[in-house]
Amino acid sequence: MRLRALSPILGCLISWGLVSTTSADDGALKSVGHAVGQVSVGQVFGGQVFGRQVVGGQVFRGQVVGHVSTFDGITWSPDPRKNIGPGVWRHEIHRPGAAFLKARLSEADLRRGDVLSILDGSGRVVERLRGDDRPSGPRWAAAVPGERLVLELTYARPYEAAPFKIDRLAMGDPGAWEAARPPGPRTKSVCEPAGFSDAVCHQADAGRWAAIRATAGVLQVAGDELIYCSGVNVSPRNQILTTRSCIPDDDACADAEFIFGHYRSGCGTGDVVDTWRGYRCLGTVASSPFDNLCDPAASHLDFALLQLDGDVTTDWGYVDPDPTPLVSGEALYISQHAGGRPLELSEGSGADVVVDGLTLRYYGSLDTESSSVGAPIFRDSDDRLVGLHHCGGCATPGVGNRGVRMQDIEPLIATHLCSDTATLEGAPIAEIAQEPGLGNNDSVLDPGETWYAVPRARNVACALDAVAVVASFAVAGSSIAVDLLDTTSSFGSVPAGATALGTPIRFHVAAGTACAGEVRLDLVSIADAAGSHAGTTDYLVQDLGEVPTTTVLKETFDGGIPGTWTVEHLGTGSGEASTWTADDPGMRALFATPFVIVDSELLGPGSTMDERLVSPAVDASGFANWTLRLRHDFRYFDGEMAEKAVVDVRSTATAGAWTEVLRFQGADASGTSEVDVTAQAASDFEIRLRYFDAEWEWWWAVDEVALAGDDGRRCFTGLFIDGFESGDTTAWSATVP
Repeated sequence: MRLRALSPILGCLISWGLVSTTSADDGALKSVGHAVGQVSVGQVFGGQVFGRQVVGGQVFRGQVVGHVSTFDGITWSPDPRKNIGPGVWRHEIHRPGAAFLKARLSEADLRRGDVLSILDGSGRVVERLRGDDRPSGPRWAAAVPGERLVLELTYARPYEAAPFKIDRLAMGDPGAWEAARPPGPRTKSVCEPAGFSDAVCHQADAGRWAAIRATAGVLQVAGDELIYCSGVNVSPRNQILTTRSCIPDDDACADAEFIFGHYRSGCGTGDVVDTWRGYRCLGTVASSPFDNLCDPAASHLDFALLQLDGDVTTDWGYVDPDPTPLVSGEALYISQHAGGRPLELSEGSGADVVVDGLTLRYYGSLDTESSSVGAPIFRDSDDRLVGLHHCGGCATPGVGNRGVRMQDIEPLIATHLCSDTATLEGAPIAEIAQEPGLGNNDSVLDPGETWYAVPRARNVACALDAVAVVASFAVAGSSIAVDLLDTTSSFGSVPAGATALGTPIRFHVAAGTACAGEVRLDLVSIADAAGSHAGTTDYLVQDLGEVPTTTVLKETFDGGIPGTWTVEHLGTGSGEASTWTADDPGMRALFATPFVIVDSELLGPGSTMDERLVSPAVDASGFANWTLRLRHDFRYFDGEMAEKAVVDVRSTATAGAWTEVLRFQGADASGTSEVDVTAQAASDFEIRLRYFDAEWEWWWAVDEVALAGDDGRRCFTGLFIDGFESGDTTAWSATVP
């Protein structure tokens, strides 16, 4: 027998904070205990906890600083000129009073070479989306401080239809990031009087300022809310350390933005400075769970080491975690986005600090608030990183504000940190582009073209500079035939913990090369005056040609289940959770936008499910190849009837019979799945989502179904083209007869 649902009385106790709930590995509700004052805010049926967690007055997932709404406010106007030529399209989104704006691209299909820029109201570019960097699914753009967000598309040829769509807009709540601490009752994490000071007040202290610059705000989408917490860059490899309670999994990582430079312009007053910059999260490098253990255990240290894109270390620096054991009585300070505000510090004397086993406790003026979750804790005497804040309590004797010690975390992430010896490695390529000359300059590598790449070298040593750095390159064995014109690149000196650009390396693809495969170059070795270091295979990978695709069906269910889709209820249950619905009756909040779900756990025991959701017929006959894409979340329970989730398709190509193309069974599965359905494609192609063999299991949720066609890889084979679209004839010469 499993404890799976809560009675109305128990639900009331939870709302009053008189019991606690956590999610369990086997999917059952893990505990209903007596931990007074501990409560998970969010969905507790089925153990799925989203949003925020409250323990002792501290909001663990962070402070709510904004909300998400649907958006359909862009009118696409193609270039009025009839000729094919370059241009710029601009659109401004204005929300008076917004602290910041953040747009979600539900789809983007830019051509190679075209660029969609996200700008703030002053014209500063905060992010660029390039045609050769197409996201596989919906993607949140970088946040823009202030009440104006500007979209700017630079294109080589006009589009007949919008090459991107925005379906959701996140707006920072007015006053969320005001200069003054908002009035109202303090949380238990604040010991009166509140002891916060603006980051800029410490700019003259070099050690503290370095710690401040490496501190980030972590902005993430959680359902219809925007949550803010804290973190810190700890590696020259651009890896940030925060708590697992801040970023609980890779789905949260994918929707998170790490914001550096979020300060006020003055000490005690002023607006947010214009140095703000956001970076994407690429995935989890290492982690340890939280599971509501505010007093950590060796297997529950509540940390996440996350890989960011971009060169965070070059832009903002990093701090090296210090494994030296802490002792009671050492003075500390915390760099944090308390209450979701711009970066602040709280400072405490040694009398405020108690080391209690694996738990670091601090009282007095070492205040924290919601959004302080994941904040770095520094030793006052040497500005070394010694802990991460994760729980509140403040003045409660034997409780206090609590953190995890770096001496326990550092051994688990040491291989990812800076090195005591000189260590060089290749960093991601800074630029790759076509050399001026023959070719069409469309950002697609074609036969007959010469391209160049600008490599980067990273010195991951903690303190040793690298001198006279040189890297060598070779064509990989798996590459198409290519002439490598430069086999070495020089970087000069690379300081410890820094990244430097090298001289370009060039390669040429012969004009007669077949339109297939990739150019692959290996970084064979990278050396300095002290010695040589191993390189990286497939350091550069560039497709030859491109595969233009056309999407003929894309359903995101943001407006519910369309009338053209059919729900088939073959199960025995009844009520709102008995079949496919877009209302999310179990409040799972699995995606940032509305989705459809069939929820066996919420339906409860005694009812079986065999639920189908069928698309309208679409024409899948106009292209040589067809791909079906599904963005979904399948939660599996090992027991009962062993639930199954299947994607079937049918058409005249299958003689009208449903044919299985995807199956999820026996384990959790989520993310984006793709499958080739060319063999089943025809002019009357249908898709069916079927969830069956389920009685009181978990769920299957689907956020997007898409079908796209293509005619294979294409290359430009002409050696020269100029249609005089730009009116620029400077590359031509004239001869007078």
